[in-house]
Amino acid sequence: MPLQRWIKSLVCLCVLLSWGASHAVAEGGAGSGALQEEASQDKASAAVLAMHTWIKNSKAFEFQSSYRISDPVLGMSSQGSVHFRVQRPNSFRVDVVSGGKREVFISDGELFTIYRPQKNVYAQLKADETILGTMFKAIGGLTLQARLVEFFWTVDYLSIGAEDIKVTAGGTSQIRGTTCRKYRIARATEVWDVWIAQGATPFACRVVSTTRDQAASTVQSNELTWTLQPSFDAATFEFKPPANAKKVSMSGLQ
Repeated sequence: MPLQRWIKSLVCLCVLLSWGASHAVAEGGAGSGALQEEASQDKASAAVLAMHTWIKNSKAFEFQSSYRISDPVLGMSSQGSVHFRVQRPNSFRVDVVSGGKREVFISDGELFTIYRPQKNVYAQLKADETILGTMFKAIGGLTLQARLVEFFWTVDYLSIGAEDIKVTAGGTSQIRGTTCRKYRIARATEVWDVWIAQGATPFACRVVSTTRDQAASTVQSNELTWTLQPSFDAATFEFKPPANAKKVSMSGLQ
């Protein structure tokens, strides 16, 4: 083989080997990036699930929250406060105040009651075996706080291995004197940003939920203040109809 042809062949071979090596490095880099992203998501999910475990293992918990809801598409906005008290295995009380009106949701584990003081009417349903199950029985009645209930349900769903939920981590912020880290939980058109306290007690400091579809873009923000290791008496979860209160169907509450 003439020297020039031999040199050309050697150059082509070197170019080919160089391309193959760089291509392999590029593919390896892409694969490494995917693995790092998966590991990051797993770490973020573990932090959210630590919050879930803490709530699940608490015999009782209590938090109060101010909230704001807005939807620029529909031109809607509202604000108010909510007070959650929960006693295992399945008793709870939720007091909601919005627009000067108050609603009370009570379950003693046997009977679930929705009471509207302004109209002095109440409706009752048989309680479910679980707290979230009972709340979802009347998710329409919970109205303004349905998004907060759906947040806890989504985290519960994540705990059983749901693959359609993506969790990513953000930075840290000081919220009412507590260092909290942000995590984003996304599922279909629903997104929840939750700031979780760093330390031995991973409670949610703030929850911002966003729903986007063709008809609306609703944002609800809840600022949560927790009472750790609360103690309740039985009367907290009992409903005794006030004088002249009228029992109605669920539709009669409207």
